[in-house]
Amino acid sequence: MIKMTIDKSKMSLHFSSKMSTRPNINQLKYVIYDGIFSRSMSTLTNGPLFIAFILSMGASNVLIGIIIGLSFLSQLSQISAIFLVEKTGKRKTISFLASGISRFLWIVIALIPFIFSGSLVVLALVFLLASFIANISTCSWNSWMRDLIPMNTRGRFFAKRLKLSFIPGMILSILGGVFIDYWRRNYPESEPYGYSFLFILGAFLGLISLYFILHIPEAPMEKNNGSLKILIQPFRDKNFRKLVMAIGLWSFAVNMASPFFTVYMLKILNLSIFQIMSLSVISQIFNIYFLGILGKLSDRFGNKPVLTVSSSSFIICIIAWTFTTLPEKHLLSLPLLVIIHVLMGLSTAGTNLTIVNIAAKLSNPKNATTYLASISVINSIFSGIAAILGGQTADFFIKRELAFTLEWKEPDKELSIPIIDFQGFDFHFLLASFVGFLSLHLLNRVKEVGEAPTEKVMHEVVNEVKNDLKNLTAIWKSYRKMPQIFKPPTYIMNGGNIRRGTNPSQLPNSPYTKFSQEN
Repeated sequence: MIKMTIDKSKMSLHFSSKMSTRPNINQLKYVIYDGIFSRSMSTLTNGPLFIAFILSMGASNVLIGIIIGLSFLSQLSQISAIFLVEKTGKRKTISFLASGISRFLWIVIALIPFIFSGSLVVLALVFLLASFIANISTCSWNSWMRDLIPMNTRGRFFAKRLKLSFIPGMILSILGGVFIDYWRRNYPESEPYGYSFLFILGAFLGLISLYFILHIPEAPMEKNNGSLKILIQPFRDKNFRKLVMAIGLWSFAVNMASPFFTVYMLKILNLSIFQIMSLSVISQIFNIYFLGILGKLSDRFGNKPVLTVSSSSFIICIIAWTFTTLPEKHLLSLPLLVIIHVLMGLSTAGTNLTIVNIAAKLSNPKNATTYLASISVINSIFSGIAAILGGQTADFFIKRELAFTLEWKEPDKELSIPIIDFQGFDFHFLLASFVGFLSLHLLNRVKEVGEAPTEKVMHEVVNEVKNDLKNLTAIWKSYRKMPQIFKPPTYIMNGGNIRRGTNPSQLPNSPYTKFSQEN
């Protein structure tokens, strides 16, 4: 028994030494399994459900911005994580422990309405702590995956991981929306408790994913002496510095607007949680659809052009939110929301795939952890400030309005046609989109080896969509012809009789004569 254990140990060490060049496919499947359960947890604990949970506890726009902003600023914990990773090299252990603790804290968050009478202060503190610890895991995870997954297949691999995690996320989104709407109708005075049950389920799914993290192989890494100098190194790289600033401004634009999409749909458009989660599912469906396209394009044409296309789509989405009311909810509000969420699916697919990948590609291999963490640190600062500022601007503009109206007056009647009517959140979204345009300008100055023109990637995306639409049209035309296959045989319609033992396929007017028999 002892000899066998020693042999296994040697085999494990020998296997790890080759991990950076050719990882074991059977072991990498656990990265995908982890993604499925982690995505399921994220569906039930983040996004619209968490914002709605805060609102149900009486949070204002300012407080929502502060809570979300502090969670972004918690990413500064990655500074300490850099030294921890560089000193120990045990990225798997760090990621496992940090993920476990942060996911357990979501059970505490779920119990706040029961134990602390819905205290928003306690909620903010526990949420901040959970985010702080989770970002330590993120730092080690990004560095770990960079060395584990080969560069030439990284885009396709993580596209596959995200696609496979979609179905459970979609199901949980719909069921979560149905459950919360049922709870709000039947227990309106205890609305926060409904979210608590979903958070406990989400935390449980997140803890299950730890089992799969244990089975993911560790990848060897080069250690550096921990010092403040390694934090400065990425910012001495001129090209990488441009990337950091571009992504920082992009994060500012996104996180100034996106935390308030749910608030806008609940308070201004008066949508139900089910409708909001259904729109989220639409976004996820197209996220998965475009992942397949953009994953291949990022490997072929580079990450930067794909990131540019994706970022531009999100800016269009932010501007489009202002037209969902003119100035009130109108007939085209819901169709416009569907289009917005389709484009948001494209945007999130591209940005999720390419931001980490382009940072990994432009980073120094000997100091990759610091390079990748610097992206997260800048993101945390810009995103935190954006969310906190967003809460302030949302409340400031809530009673402001800018309108342009065409009027036609006659002696007995008047006709007014609103051309532009911006009020409340509209100003907020326009300000965020302006910052987004600045980020695109900076991104255009970043240089990536092997990058193709952005126009070529856009052309490829359009062609892929056209081809898929043609295929769908062909399938639909075939489907419309299918009912004739199931028409009753003519002899039945005519009331005729058939001799016993005769095969329907032998009858001249039988539809079965069109098909060969298969066993």
